[in-house]
Amino acid sequence: MLEPATLSASPWNPAATWRCLQERSTDGTNRLDPALDRAFWARIAPGYHAECLAARVPEVVARVLRWVEPGDTVLELGAGTGGFTLPIAHRAARITAVDYSAAMLAELRDNMRRAPRGNIAIVEADFEHIPLPPHDVVLAANALYRVRDVAPLAERLLAAARKRLLVVWSVGRAQPWERAARALIAPGRYRPGPDYVHLLNVLYDLGADAEVELLRISSWRQYPTEAEAARALACWPDPTADELQRCQALLPRLFEPLPDGGYRVRMHDRVALIRCETTQ
Repeated sequence: MLEPATLSASPWNPAATWRCLQERSTDGTNRLDPALDRAFWARIAPGYHAECLAARVPEVVARVLRWVEPGDTVLELGAGTGGFTLPIAHRAARITAVDYSAAMLAELRDNMRRAPRGNIAIVEADFEHIPLPPHDVVLAANALYRVRDVAPLAERLLAAARKRLLVVWSVGRAQPWERAARALIAPGRYRPGPDYVHLLNVLYDLGADAEVELLRISSWRQYPTEAEAARALACWPDPTADELQRCQALLPRLFEPLPDGGYRVRMHDRVALIRCETTQ
């Protein structure tokens, strides 16, 4: 006869799991230091808008717009250069765009001058440390990557959303060729941060009724030189010269050679749209 299962001495704590993953991550996209993060955005801001998620995958914008009704007010956290801000402004009554990167907001203002809208308010601030006034819809698109303590923030986001909270999340780096290179050359060197499933667990633990849609995107990425392709394959922190050389040797197995000496590889990405209805 089987004995009843005993409870673990450590209760399930998805917020603690999030923080642990965040603190031990070696993923370069988890820039927890604000100065490092602001410097990153200042460096890439001038060319960011044409390659941002909203521009590359307009289907994501369309899915977000399904949940914004005419007359809604929207609070967008991590607005960046306005990939979501501008299309939302054509539908919503008003949108408040919050970002703490002056360089990214300068690009947003330039984009607004090219497509004038009078219903966008810009706030330069770190959304973790300012009051979040109530809006009908709260949107965070790829904006939670550097949050250490997610549960208090998630509570504030839910409290600010009169109708719903929307979170767009580019699902973590899990390309087959990335996994293969890590396993063969640098096992254990890459440790990812939290992903959308961890946010879902936090929301569940807070009692929020979260739904998630997954959008799958397939595309080709080209690298004009062997060195650039090898550097893309070495997707772990601070690859050594020897590791880069070994990545070059792997290229013919994992990437497709191009006639001009470069390489290309098929990308299979997913974007999650998490939605929490806050009205009863």
